[in-house]
Amino acid sequence: MKILKQSIGIDVSKSDFKVCLGVIDEQLETKNVYEQVYANDKKGINKFIKDMVSKTDLRIPVCFVMEATGVYHQQLAYALAAQQFCVVILLPNKAKSFSKSINIRAKSDVIDAKLLCQMGLERKLSPWQPPESLFATLKVLTREREALVLQRSKLKNQLHAYQTAFVKAEKTIARLKEHILYLTRQIRDAQTDRKALVKQSQPVAARINKITKVKGLSFLSVATILAETDGFNIILNQKQLVGYSGLDVQINQSGEKMTKGCITKKGNAHLRKALYMPALSACRTNPAMKLFYAQLNERQKAKKQGVIAVQRKLLLLTYSLWKTGQDYLEKCA
Repeated sequence: MKILKQSIGIDVSKSDFKVCLGVIDEQLETKNVYEQVYANDKKGINKFIKDMVSKTDLRIPVCFVMEATGVYHQQLAYALAAQQFCVVILLPNKAKSFSKSINIRAKSDVIDAKLLCQMGLERKLSPWQPPESLFATLKVLTREREALVLQRSKLKNQLHAYQTAFVKAEKTIARLKEHILYLTRQIRDAQTDRKALVKQSQPVAARINKITKVKGLSFLSVATILAETDGFNIILNQKQLVGYSGLDVQINQSGEKMTKGCITKKGNAHLRKALYMPALSACRTNPAMKLFYAQLNERQKAKKQGVIAVQRKLLLLTYSLWKTGQDYLEKCA
């Protein structure tokens, strides 16, 4: 039996990960040949890599397929990438869609590992590339700031409620004010760390400075876009970028029925959130975007659709300026 391809499905959890090694032969029949559980720590990962080297034929293509599980898969993914293995990291919705397509109704860690193994054998999957350390750190800082701002907003709402109440708890109000001041300092510190990080790379700092000349795009907005796209290293073209952001238009067509207008929202929510306020600002201050927004509103009643279109346009403009390294010329926009 000639083996054409090998796939290793990995279901990762906090303490361990389940492994399923499968092969596909020249008759296109799949077979699971090895299953095991390893501890999700340095010792367990080293043992797993050693076992896979002995149990697979390295002359035949082999890929390691896993789902993105917060941060628990990262140590394993980086260890495999360091050994020059082909690593595939899937979004959970892709694995779920594949499970539905082959009518899998049950769910467990072992079943998920087998499912990912089968998916690696039957589908052509894009390999994962480890992000640059600068953009990986920048993503942590931008998401930290986003979480801190959300916490502060909740506390401000609580403070307003306590201050408006007929019976006022003065000590509670004082503690809330103190907490809000603390979060404000944390947000300021995160901003300082982001700028210091970007300054470590002169080419990155120079390009960001060029992009922020676009009215509506601030340092924070551009930094978030770059962090969420790994400096556009994971993006091949504009169509993929729009899909990754979830700003692509959802089309529903059947027979004579044809509806469209809503965006899919199936992409990166952090990216969409980072572009919303810049789009509102650009609609007022950026001449090119203001004209574009006005033309859209002449054809449709829902003004939010125009704002979303400006979001998409700002994202693609950022992508073009980053890839080309050119200066932004407002008269040519």
